[in-house]
Amino acid sequence: MKNNVSIVIPAKDEEDTIGKVLNEDHIFSDLRTGDRSNVLSWAIAAMICGFFWEMWNHYSFAKWRYSIPFVHRFHVFEMPILGYAGYLSFGLECGAVIELVKGRV
Repeated sequence: MKNNVSIVIPAKDEEDTIGKVLNEDHIFSDLRTGDRSNVLSWAIAAMICGFFWEMWNHYSFAKWRYSIPFVHRFHVFEMPILGYAGYLSFGLECGAVIELVKGRV
């Protein structure tokens, strides 16, 4: 029995991503046309939410404290400043879920 499997290998100058190989849209598809509004709005919204989450944590009675070696110096509320970078990827993840629910991706 013969397997009919075809594999598409992109050229060296093409973007080597799964979405490009499968010719499907993804959350970064708008960046090809130069539209950064969705990606930036998701990232900025997550940073604003992260700021408020950390502020509410700082002033609550039951709170968590971060103890991370080598970055335990500069804090905004309870979170080390480098920890806020995690909110950027969280915002993109939330944007991906929104697009999935909307049926765009």
